[in-house]
Amino acid sequence: MPIVSLTSHLDDRASRLSCFLDHAFPRLDDVAAEALAQMPRTLRAAPDQGFHVAWTTIGTAIDHRLRLAFTPRALPGASREPAVSCNPITTAIQLAAASAAHHAARAGEPGCRDDANARQAARQWERVAAVGQALAPRLGQMAARTSPHLNPHLALPDPDETELCRLCYAAAWFDELAHRPGEEHKILSFIGANNFNNLDEVLAVVPRAAVEDMVMLVRVAARSDLAGLRTRASPAAVTTGPLFAGSVDVGGADGDLIIAGTLIDIKTTMHPARHVPAGIRQLLGYLLIDYTDQHSLTGIGIYLARQGELLAWKLRELLPRLGATTPLDILRNCCMETLQRH
Repeated sequence: MPIVSLTSHLDDRASRLSCFLDHAFPRLDDVAAEALAQMPRTLRAAPDQGFHVAWTTIGTAIDHRLRLAFTPRALPGASREPAVSCNPITTAIQLAAASAAHHAARAGEPGCRDDANARQAARQWERVAAVGQALAPRLGQMAARTSPHLNPHLALPDPDETELCRLCYAAAWFDELAHRPGEEHKILSFIGANNFNNLDEVLAVVPRAAVEDMVMLVRVAARSDLAGLRTRASPAAVTTGPLFAGSVDVGGADGDLIIAGTLIDIKTTMHPARHVPAGIRQLLGYLLIDYTDQHSLTGIGIYLARQGELLAWKLRELLPRLGATTPLDILRNCCMETLQRH
């Protein structure tokens, strides 16, 4: 089943969740403005503007790379409780395999008017699924060899860091398929229609500029407060792709990672002023749909990858600053009633 991003609900300021957030936390914009005012104005990882690369894909890819820096459970295929967390790469592989089976079955139906197109679509989706099924163990082998979650410097030495970033960029294509199935034509036209014979042929066309940018972002992270947080949290205290009791009420939305009780969202942007307020709203949305306090969250944070800045707040201090006048458990119950109202 596809994973719907929580931002699709929050971007609609008339949605039930958006309206609830505005009412529950009336001073959210003030908190965001205070955080932005304290940030340095310089970029520590400025992208090379001379190359045309998919910046959104880089953001997704660096998200996966940094997850691996915290725990091997970020790997596709790693054991996890389905109600607690998910892996979008695994989800995407399953979606591709299901699409291949669907089109193959349609092609075999008596009287199918577009049999040739259905067979072609089945072959293309089979190719996408095969690449994903090869990518998952390759990531596992790379992690087993280099142990990125144990590396004391966060960033691996080259060429290992470059290779891991390349794999994570390929993983980002599958993440995008899981989160934005309506744009499935992108991965289908790239992997499915290009007659790649194996994973190595796909990895060979990952943009070099994108990989170099990712390596720079990882090295910035190694000198940031995120690295400090990493030294204080064991891999067992990290959850990647967390799901919440209310995820089903918003299309299955998943977070980035929880580190020792702090829910972190990773943003790879050159313009924090555009994304920090939305990022705080997103984190508060996850906080509210954790109806049962399943993850025992004690804080939220935004890691700005290009600035190397970690903005973090303890809930006991943040909620009053946001203007919340109702205890969190009651807010969660009210949010649940709002989202489940028919």
